[in-house]
Amino acid sequence: MSWASLAGSLAFLLAGLALPGLAVQRLLGLAPDPALALPLGYAFTAAAYGLALTTGLPALGPLLLAALVVGTLAWRRPVSLPSIGRGAVPGLIAVTLLIAVTRFPVNRVAGNGDFLLETLDPEDTTFHVGLTWELAHGMPPEVPGLAGFDIRYHFGPHLVRAAAWRWAGVHPYDAVTRLDPLAGALALALLFHALVRRMKLSAGAAALAPLTLLATNFSFVAALAPRGRWWTDLFGGDLLIALVFGNAVVIALALALGAVLALWRYTEGEGSGWLWISALLAAAVPLFKIFTGVQLLLALAVACTRPGRRRAVLTVMAVLAVSLLLLWLYADRGLVMAVFDPVNTFVHTRRRLGLAPFHGLVLLVWAAVWLIVSLGGRVVAIPEALRAAASGAPAVSTLGAFALAGWPLALLFRVSPREPVPGLDAFDTYFAVQSGAVLWLFVVAALARMQGRRRRLVAALVAALAAPATIEFVARKAALTVPRVPAAVLQAAQELAARTAPGEVVMANPSGRWPPPAMVFVGRRVPATDFFPFLPQYAPQEAVAQRREVVQRFFTTPDASEAAAIAASLSTRYLFLLEGESVAFPPEARLRLVAERPGARVYLIEPPPSGP
Repeated sequence: MSWASLAGSLAFLLAGLALPGLAVQRLLGLAPDPALALPLGYAFTAAAYGLALTTGLPALGPLLLAALVVGTLAWRRPVSLPSIGRGAVPGLIAVTLLIAVTRFPVNRVAGNGDFLLETLDPEDTTFHVGLTWELAHGMPPEVPGLAGFDIRYHFGPHLVRAAAWRWAGVHPYDAVTRLDPLAGALALALLFHALVRRMKLSAGAAALAPLTLLATNFSFVAALAPRGRWWTDLFGGDLLIALVFGNAVVIALALALGAVLALWRYTEGEGSGWLWISALLAAAVPLFKIFTGVQLLLALAVACTRPGRRRAVLTVMAVLAVSLLLLWLYADRGLVMAVFDPVNTFVHTRRRLGLAPFHGLVLLVWAAVWLIVSLGGRVVAIPEALRAAASGAPAVSTLGAFALAGWPLALLFRVSPREPVPGLDAFDTYFAVQSGAVLWLFVVAALARMQGRRRRLVAALVAALAAPATIEFVARKAALTVPRVPAAVLQAAQELAARTAPGEVVMANPSGRWPPPAMVFVGRRVPATDFFPFLPQYAPQEAVAQRREVVQRFFTTPDASEAAAIAASLSTRYLFLLEGESVAFPPEARLRLVAERPGARVYLIEPPPSGP
């Protein structure tokens, strides 16, 4: 991360996300709500860039963006200027500091040119960097690390990151590591503040709401277990790690809460434009995280059972349902399954803690302990959330149902790859993470309704118990050793980029110790990599294994002609080798050195003879 890159990220955050989000509201004749600016900006920019990709007209995206902004500036109808409000400032500062401390120091170029790699969950970061490059190349995208296999996925955040690269020069590593985490945290902080203000609670309660984004559950009890590390990630229900890593669930949650906020404004008689905003945001949710879309649909269904404003709720539900259906039809459904498995979460947590498995009555006791630890201080909010779910106000009912639905969904169902993948967890914990974040709003509401000394005591106790896992995460993250990719490797990757086209397939050793440099630094495809354990989530396991065998054969065969034929079959013209890597055949037979740096070499692969 250079200062220029940071400036580009901030410029895109303002001009590519916040400004279009305000402009959409202004175009509908509404007084812009700052809390909806970033969610709307993400939805509009993803749509504009996606349209530019599918039509093959790269200039269409920025032209749409410019037309939107210019059109709203030319709109002469008077409108009040948006105001964030001083109450949101402490929360905005807190989440910005969290992202700056935990993410800004990694996945960046150091002063000497070395690249400082993230060591916590680097596989996930690398995959999303690779997928961002894919969408920077065009459509259809291919599976990162498995060139030649198309991927069907919810591309919302990757479309925005690719737009940031194409329109503002924000490198995918910067977008994944800094832009998305910061934008997501700021979006949720503004929404939490706005939603609590809508609840007509005190200014102090509204100021407290964004700070709950840093709160965690009672997972500090994991310190007693043999492998109790990264407490907040063990029992589910905490947003912290997703927030820090810019997981797509954060932006999807912001879109969902934005839809609820806009629906709230519509049902309180502030204009039909807010119903349009609500429907637009709801339609975008599945494109960023399908789990969030499913949970929002269930919450809206609960709101539909309450009297009043059913037509508005049904409108938003219908748009969301169509979006979910289209994504479901588009996705590769044969690779993922959802099954009824009410003990998976408890068993998985014990395994991660290094505790022995057990069954029967003891498992039921452990399940109760798990639920109490997972909920943490949010247990005080359950009555408040239940009352909200039963409310006659559609938005309040939706918010309450959303806050409660996550734990039953996460505990009863397991969503995982159809073919078992070692080291890959189920995805159902996303439901509890989403509910956990929203349930903190009802903690704030519950505290606001308490009186005097009791409120101060309960608030102090909840804060004290919600802080240890957060502190452990930040401290442990700061203490991690940061591996360095030498500057020379980055320079060799740039030499490769100068000789190849974006998206071209480059041969690389699948067992490399770093993320494939050709893929993550300059956006070239690689035919196989061992860096991702989860590729069978996106392609059949047999096909992944077969591709790995073919690529490994290139490096182990003593026959140069066979190696050249393998390279030709994979459409690769260049070979990228790191220090210590080599081929078994005589290099001079088929390889021509075209670039060499300390620790990395680039070769042109001579094609096999054609004809008899």
